[in-house]
Amino acid sequence: MIYAQADAVHEADVLHEENVVHESCVHTERKTEKKERKEDAGSTVLIASENVLAAWSSRATTPTDLLALADADAQGALAVIERRRPRIVVLEQMFAASPRGAALVKALRSNSHLAGLDIRVLPADRSAQLGASGPINGQALTRMARSLEATPKRRVHRITMPEGAAVLVDGVRADLIDLSTLGAQIVSPTILRPNQKILVVMDREGVVLRTQAAIAWSSLELTPKALTYRAGVEFVYAQPKLLSIVPQPTGR
Repeated sequence: MIYAQADAVHEADVLHEENVVHESCVHTERKTEKKERKEDAGSTVLIASENVLAAWSSRATTPTDLLALADADAQGALAVIERRRPRIVVLEQMFAASPRGAALVKALRSNSHLAGLDIRVLPADRSAQLGASGPINGQALTRMARSLEATPKRRVHRITMPEGAAVLVDGVRADLIDLSTLGAQIVSPTILRPNQKILVVMDREGVVLRTQAAIAWSSLELTPKALTYRAGVEFVYAQPKLLSIVPQPTGR
């Protein structure tokens, strides 16, 4: 009788241990699945201006497969990408065209741990569409963006303008330093910040230009007379009418 009771107690202990082990395995599997789902989140990273992200977040729910980062902190964005290793990175066009954006792209492509990373650019006219028609997931954002070529094309021909050339930027006169069909370099007495949307108006050599544009980059300059802002301007759309002002180089 005593042996029978001991056997029964032993069997009960074994069953209890098996149940504990089983529950532990189930808990571990669930924890692993949860971790995998968390790691899968943010498989696409969007880097855009704070204004674009704010407008987007106010109109749409952020999907789990898309992680949005502000372009104001390029180094922070790089650290996040290196840690999470997403499949796709989408850059807002204005940021991609800036020196900081170019530096980020170079850092991403030189990182061996990010081999195969698909880097894309979201055109300026599509940035405003984010969240306008409801939530946008990573796949939809990828379709909206265009692939960034590994070897960039030769920059569009740009000519230096004569002294005294000017344009109106939001109604304020700015010196026109150089010009191309895609943008210009200007020096303005008013504050110009990267990603700032502006209206450019110019009337020169019979060509009248009135177009929306954005500041790709800017720098504060101290002159003997005043503080000025030198900036790179990128037109939202190419302006072929400027070909008469900006002659294209002829091949030999």
